[in-house]
Amino acid sequence: MTVTFDARGSIDPSNDTIPSKNYYWYYRDTNGNDTTIGVGPVVNATFATPGNYQVHLTVRSSNKATDGIFDGEKTISIDVLPKTANIVIYANGQKLVKDGKAKIGIQEAEKGIIFDGSATLPM
Repeated sequence: MTVTFDARGSIDPSNDTIPSKNYYWYYRDTNGNDTTIGVGPVVNATFATPGNYQVHLTVRSSNKATDGIFDGEKTISIDVLPKTANIVIYANGQKLVKDGKAKIGIQEAEKGIIFDGSATLPM
């Protein structure tokens, strides 16, 4: 799952423009490991493994050292779910259903059974 994070609405309490290099993005994965996403007000991240990710943003004021302004921080939770599909399979033209039976004659079986999953759709 690819997500775009946007912090352009952040405001520096001193009304100064926040430099792009003062936006720090990272996430904490399900094992508690921190991974850097990027620097800047807008970043993209791709989460390949299902799980819960805690995405953190730290924004530093452009004049923090002189005015005693603290970093701004925000955290958001991202849930990545496994891919699912509605699986539909036909055997020699007969739809196979859960807990159902498809009868294929001896002559068909001798010629071979063709399985067709082309009707399967992602959910």
